[in-house]
Amino acid sequence: MRLRWIGTVALAMLAAACQQAPSPPAKPLVVASFYPPYEFARQIAGDRAEVASLVPSGVNADLFAILFGSIMTVSPLDVWLIGALAAGVALTLWACYPRLLAITLSDDLARTSGVPVGALNLLLTVLTALTVVVAMRMVGILMVSGMIVIPTLTGFAVGRSFRGALRVAILTALAAVVVGLIAA
Repeated sequence: MRLRWIGTVALAMLAAACQQAPSPPAKPLVVASFYPPYEFARQIAGDRAEVASLVPSGVNADLFAILFGSIMTVSPLDVWLIGALAAGVALTLWACYPRLLAITLSDDLARTSGVPVGALNLLLTVLTALTVVVAMRMVGILMVSGMIVIPTLTGFAVGRSFRGALRVAILTALAAVVVGLIAA
């Protein structure tokens, strides 16, 4: 039985090796993500390559609005949603501050003290994801990532305690938003 199986595998490998290799394509295929790189590649390649776009023609792929946002697309509902999310985040920080501090200092110590580390980490992850989704439309994904990282790092660099770092981070983020809205 084993010899028959080895023979079958060897015969299949021999048959696969004897097949004729496919001929190389006449023109290389260049795939662009959206219209400007597509047109750029088409102009450079000319007849020497086939150029395709991932976004079909007629589809509005406003990459700059995704990356950098647009204050003009913010509706009154978005403002209320941002305010409600900010209130939810502030309420969560106020209600869970001692447990969040314990998790920040040591996961293991917090876990042995009875703090629900997994649930609080999930809560922070959901709040962060909601913040990113809500703010992305207004300021864009690049600014959202910067607005999450830079105030936090500033807070930890300047603040003398966890509460001080939290205050500095919030003030830095608010100042950045106000200055950005005024400058826009």
